[in-house]
Amino acid sequence: MITLKDSIEVKASPEKVFQWLTQRMKDKESYRAWHPDHVDIRWIKGEALQEGSILYA
Repeated sequence: MITLKDSIEVKASPEKVFQWLTQRMKDKESYRAWHPDHVDIRWIKGEALQEGSILYA
């Protein structure tokens, strides 16, 4: 069996990282600028980034 492992160190607080991700997920244009291989992003249940919400990407 082959096991691949990779890691990255982010020199920012979890709050700062979550804030950055929140900005990317507010609209399709921002999200695709960060992740151009994804065609669509939309919230299909609940409010953005609230507990119980469902995101389609």
